Amino acid sequence: MIELYYRCKTLVARHWQWFIVVALMAGFFVLASVYNHATQRADFVKWSSPDETANYFLTKLYAETGGLTYTDQDNLYAQGIIMPRSLRTDGSLVKPVSFLGMILIYGQIASFVGVEFIPYLTPALAALGLLFFYLIVRRLFKSEVALVATVLLSTFPVYWYFSARSMFHNVPFVVLWIMGLYFALRMTETRATLQADWSGEEKKRHYLTWLWSALAGLLMGAAVTVRSSELLWLLPLLGVLWVFNFYRLGVWRPMIFVYFFALALAPIMFWNTVLYGGPLASGYPKLAQSISGISSSTAQIAQASVVADHSRLQMAWEALKQSVFTFGFNAGHSRDMAYQYIYKMFGWLVLAATLGLGALIWRTEGRRKDDLVYMLALGVLSVILIFYYGSWVFYDNPDPNSFTIGNSYTRYWLPIYLGLLPLAALIIVRASNSLKWRPAVWLARVLVIVAIGYASVYFTLYGSEEGLVPSARRQLIARNELKSVLALTPAEAVIITRYHDKLVWPERRVIMGLLTDQRMNELYAALVKHDVPVFYYNFSFSDQDLAYLNSSKLAPLGIKMDKIRQITKDFTLYQLKVVE
Repeated sequence: MIELYYRCKTLVARHWQWFIVVALMAGFFVLASVYNHATQRADFVKWSSPDETANYFLTKLYAETGGLTYTDQDNLYAQGIIMPRSLRTDGSLVKPVSFLGMILIYGQIASFVGVEFIPYLTPALAALGLLFFYLIVRRLFKSEVALVATVLLSTFPVYWYFSARSMFHNVPFVVLWIMGLYFALRMTETRATLQADWSGEEKKRHYLTWLWSALAGLLMGAAVTVRSSELLWLLPLLGVLWVFNFYRLGVWRPMIFVYFFALALAPIMFWNTVLYGGPLASGYPKLAQSISGISSSTAQIAQASVVADHSRLQMAWEALKQSVFTFGFNAGHSRDMAYQYIYKMFGWLVLAATLGLGALIWRTEGRRKDDLVYMLALGVLSVILIFYYGSWVFYDNPDPNSFTIGNSYTRYWLPIYLGLLPLAALIIVRASNSLKWRPAVWLARVLVIVAIGYASVYFTLYGSEEGLVPSARRQLIARNELKSVLALTPAEAVIITRYHDKLVWPERRVIMGLLTDQRMNELYAALVKHDVPVFYYNFSFSDQDLAYLNSSKLAPLGIKMDKIRQITKDFTLYQLKVVE
């Protein structure tokens, strides 16, 4: 027993950081899973956004059937309007709009472990991401910095929040990218030579870099399938890494990387061809146009550069800019959003990372190339992400003056936050080391980490109306709301709604609409006259407004709308019927 005790003590003393990382992974998985476990039941798996709802439905569909579409024959005479948000129609066929990578990966896993585990796949993947984040920071900085950075990431609000809201693409993309980046760093360890006196260990290390190259390409490719739009900054970042490691990589490793990168894209290209008619097509028409425009503009830039045609080169650059910024370029809006969602929301991170950057630049023990590559890579991806997504205007929250954790900017800028965390950890470690006395060093680190962790946890849970606790309360209320709607409508019903598709679909078919568009009203009337049960679920009408609507809008179409029941304080269920 005594010998076993000393062996365990030695093991812990040597590998205590690994024990902490594993404990962080386990704790993070539990905490990130609590939200879905508390809000979902076997008969109520619902999500807070239409994107999450569609992603879950399609993942479950792929796991159970191997397909990504379903048919609704009533769409043939409803002109394709029977569908929720985040899906599209082609005749009677209903197709995905979203990126397909996460759906295919999660669907394949769920086909083996069961669809009931789908809500917990992102928390599990995010927990694994903590390990690879630690490994990367450990290679670039010291192990103490890596440990502090990993602890900070385990409670960082955006990472935790969008792991809990597990059917968004952003965390799976970032984790696969981190895993691929780790193996990309490993593939630069040694350079192939043709020396005849290689030792067995040297040969082993050499061939392992081929394996690292394959894994890097496969994981980076998988990340791209999850969010193809991120190629905009991922390719320049890979270009920076390749330039600084050109000599060490040789020829074969980049070729292996590219091969497995393309291999990971193959399933997406297949499904894009099946669903949209081409390997580079997608459910996002704007994205397809952007990819086509970037490809064409890049070729024109190359041709104009060769012949030194400056006017043609200028036109090609302008076309490239328009293809990249498909939703416009607005530097002022980008600056404002970066201020709100990076500086103001996470001021502690910006301050600590700025100090860490200063410490990295003015280090006293000599300059390292890895530091320069890190700063350059972080700068490239930050500039691209801030100006690309910052130029967009999102309406995630009805209040345009509300800046909350659930807004799209936070998840789109997750790579920036992760890039800043090691710099923040660096200054925490450097500052605490100045205390000299080891117990004081660790006490200072623990106090700082606990303070940041407490603030992060509170912000994630209660920091806004989109915090996890208020969101969970709304989900529990929505469960009773859904029960009432389902009890009052037949299974084959179509419900016209504005925002409740994420609640009533797929149990009931939905149309996203109101009663203000007479063309849409004509389509509703066509459905009613084909004996389709059509309901309307939205804000309650007064008796006068309902009478006016029936007499002026619906009567000329031969239909009327009757009140069924008020479901909540603000929303009432109505049914559209043929006027007898």
